[in-house]
Amino acid sequence: MLRGHTRSRRWWVPFTGVGFFALLAPDASAADPAWPGWPYAQAAVPVHAAPNISAQPAASGKLPATGTPVKYHQTGYRPGACQPVPYCPPCPPACPPAVVPAHPELPAPTEPKDKVEPKDKVEPKDKIEPKDTPADQVSQPPQTDPFAQANAGGPLTGGGGVALASGTSVSYIDSAIPMTQFRCRFDTAYNNNRPDRAEFFYPKCGCFAALPPTNPLFDPNASGPPLPERRVDYQEYRNYLEYALNNRFSAFVEIPIRAINPEDNANTAGLGDIEAGFKAAMIADCNRYVTFQLKTYSPSGDGDRGLGTNHFSIEPGVLFYQGLGDRARLEGEVRYWVPVGGSDFAGQVIRTGIGASYDVWQSCDQRQRLAPVVEFVGWTVLNGKESDAVTGGVYEAGGDVIVNAKVGLRYATPHFSVDASYGRALTGEWWYKDIGRVEVKFMY
Repeated sequence: MLRGHTRSRRWWVPFTGVGFFALLAPDASAADPAWPGWPYAQAAVPVHAAPNISAQPAASGKLPATGTPVKYHQTGYRPGACQPVPYCPPCPPACPPAVVPAHPELPAPTEPKDKVEPKDKVEPKDKIEPKDTPADQVSQPPQTDPFAQANAGGPLTGGGGVALASGTSVSYIDSAIPMTQFRCRFDTAYNNNRPDRAEFFYPKCGCFAALPPTNPLFDPNASGPPLPERRVDYQEYRNYLEYALNNRFSAFVEIPIRAINPEDNANTAGLGDIEAGFKAAMIADCNRYVTFQLKTYSPSGDGDRGLGTNHFSIEPGVLFYQGLGDRARLEGEVRYWVPVGGSDFAGQVIRTGIGASYDVWQSCDQRQRLAPVVEFVGWTVLNGKESDAVTGGVYEAGGDVIVNAKVGLRYATPHFSVDASYGRALTGEWWYKDIGRVEVKFMY
């Protein structure tokens, strides 16, 4: 029971079923309910309450009728657990909300002289103004709407707003979501035992150009490092810039700096092959993206030093993103790498990948998250050749299948993301046996 005072008498309000259901009224989710006797200095009538509530306390501080519950906002207190913004807010309704009159709380005048005055003083254009003014007021309520909150500020993306942009977690798989971002990536990889396979990493060994012309293996187009190579460890610093025109289209460029540590050739470092291209989303909604990507590789790196391939390449592909609830996501890719030019070692490569992540921790408003990531990336070499420095032979590279597993951990906010991961080859063939990666990404 709740107890209060009215003047000099005590009164009691039974905590009956009616009082209980009053607690569960829709307003109860926004503020604490209060009854007569609640300290008026700590309460205020909610903005959305009806203007003519008879139970509203008078300015004199007198209490309303006994047994009538009254809704209040208690200043400085927000009850209940934090309600996070939905991860992917629902699409807005097809029909706009009804326009609320500008001043619904003003009662209509009752005396005849008051009825005549508006007709004499108010012109027809003034009667239209209340219809126009709500248009300015309607722009304010969406600030409390989850859909508006999710899209207010943050990276330029599709229907999911900032939640969707920071939702992408993969690192080795290209993201399907066009967005404006700048990314810095550092890779360190070990034990590439076939660096000239299909001329995917660097060109055909230059040792074939040094053979006598009468030798059947002589090839003047072999432009790779001068000595056969048994193993190459390398590091790459990659700077990536992407600009999104809208939620469906973006263009990007990536500039790598490569340093290689071979077994037999000299160590070297310098500019690698610059990549550029665009993304065009064929499907772009709250939780799903299917995107066409076209990437080109320019021969800006010195092939004879092992910094590039010495030929152009194009790589069309399809990327996808699928949100699974408000914590999990699935991402994947299929890309087709095609060399343009090169030697007889150059071959076509199909790359596939799939990755999953799950937010093990989220902040209350879902603007910060921590997610483990698992990725599987595979390459299938369709044709081309490779050399073996151990046996001194040349072999067909077509049919080589390489599969790597990657595990990582990503921390992300709507504008910033950092990831650390490790990968290892699962097959007998590999581009590298082990790889470590650190990535920092800024989204705008």
